[in-house]
Amino acid sequence: MSGVPPYLHNQLIAVLNECGTFDNQEHLEAVFNDPRLRVWKNNVPSASTRAARVQLIVSTLIDAWDTHEQNGLVMLLFVLKDLAPPETACYRRLADLAPQLEQAIINERIAACEQDLKQLQEHLDRGWADPTYGANRKKELNAQIERWQKRLEKTQKAPETIVSQREIVASEVTAEKDTYTDFEVHISPANTEPGKYKVKAELGDGSTFTEQLILDEKLQIFTGQINKAYIRAETLAETQTEKRLRFRLWIDNDAAELHALVWERLHYPTSGGERRLATSADRPFSRYIGLTQSEPGPVTERPARMLFAISNPANLEKYSLKSLNVEQELKNLMGALGDLHQLTNLEVTVMPGRTSISSPLLTQLENAGYQVQDGPTTIDNVIDMLARGQGYHILHYLGHGQFNRHRNQSALFFEDSIGSVEQIREMELAGWLQDAGQLPHLIFLAACESAKRVPGERNPFVGLAPRLIAAGVPAVVAMQDFLPVDAARILTHYFYRSLLDHGIVDKAMNQTRMMLARNNTDLWSIPVLFMRLKEGRLF
Repeated sequence: MSGVPPYLHNQLIAVLNECGTFDNQEHLEAVFNDPRLRVWKNNVPSASTRAARVQLIVSTLIDAWDTHEQNGLVMLLFVLKDLAPPETACYRRLADLAPQLEQAIINERIAACEQDLKQLQEHLDRGWADPTYGANRKKELNAQIERWQKRLEKTQKAPETIVSQREIVASEVTAEKDTYTDFEVHISPANTEPGKYKVKAELGDGSTFTEQLILDEKLQIFTGQINKAYIRAETLAETQTEKRLRFRLWIDNDAAELHALVWERLHYPTSGGERRLATSADRPFSRYIGLTQSEPGPVTERPARMLFAISNPANLEKYSLKSLNVEQELKNLMGALGDLHQLTNLEVTVMPGRTSISSPLLTQLENAGYQVQDGPTTIDNVIDMLARGQGYHILHYLGHGQFNRHRNQSALFFEDSIGSVEQIREMELAGWLQDAGQLPHLIFLAACESAKRVPGERNPFVGLAPRLIAAGVPAVVAMQDFLPVDAARILTHYFYRSLLDHGIVDKAMNQTRMMLARNNTDLWSIPVLFMRLKEGRLF
């Protein structure tokens, strides 16, 4: 473990072997139900022996951090301490070791920032780094050092004081003033020549910057005037306490073919190299679509209500599509949400559709607090559910989607009354949702082609997600490509957990992409967020 003294590493292994719940895999995984550890619940390594479990958990958590900069291994020690009786030797050893480890890790972070500062200064002295970037990077590194030093002082003064992740989130929500510096990029066709686009950056202080660019898969927009705009936005963000910046990408109606590009892989420049924009919690990113109608207010009522609709028609093979394993998908949902529906006051209704589920699973769902709605997942049944009573804040659709390249339009595959495929095209779906009278605040499309477009399309709402935004839905999440089961579970868990914690949808999506990237997957750019909320406030 780099940065941790060998004596501390040896002491850590010894304490975990003697005092940790590593007797078997089940006991170890149960510890991660604690709110302070739940963020890493899906990453618990498995091994056949106690000693191997200890080694693996240490190597897994030593460099694991949640979105609130809490270290996984330190959290584990505090949780194990709380599980031990106060009068035992294990309680005292864990209580002593946890703050020592935290201080060692923080010192390592400070040392790394100081080393980066030293290297940056060398590059500036030799003329290898841009002075403006150098100045901004220095401010960033010094701010990080100051933050970690304050954290270190707090740990030294009160070594046993640490709150749960849930309490950390609650305090941040209370304190968060949503102060973001706006950086909105509006792209439209240039009138000068075909293939060029007018890229206009608008900042929160009212200033604008314009550049004409040829845009392709390389996504090179941070050049010329747009680069100057971004540097100015960063400078404006520095004047804010939280130093946060919100990036909204608005693609004009006449440039809708650009939605086919994977903008989620956009990188922004820093003195230390380019960094991903869509995985940074303090740089929330969305594909923004401004409408003339006013923005809806955030949802304030609780519980938040989710309708989880599974469509698994009987004749999918006719369309060269595979049937869903509905029971497994429901188990995946339960595993992904965990007890979020209890901790965050989320009420979930599931529609298994025409596929029957076993009695044991039905009992398991009901015991876990899920409501189960019988009947096929027809568009009529879904609209009826949305129109009932107070409706639903979230519609999560799991099924197949298809893009018709000849008609330039998307469709979802619902079930008809006898369980066969019924294709519901985007305009029909948008219209029926509007007719329901109670639009969901968020639609989550877990369908493999629900966000896919092709170059050359001219209608801005041809893709299903933008069409739903045009109908008035505040936010839509859709997939640009197929997402494997494990990655889909991570996506579902972290997105809803983050969203229900602080209510800001673009921030929640960036946090979720970050977790996908941290879990050694290159799939982080697949989920796309479309929204019409300037401040991203959904709940």
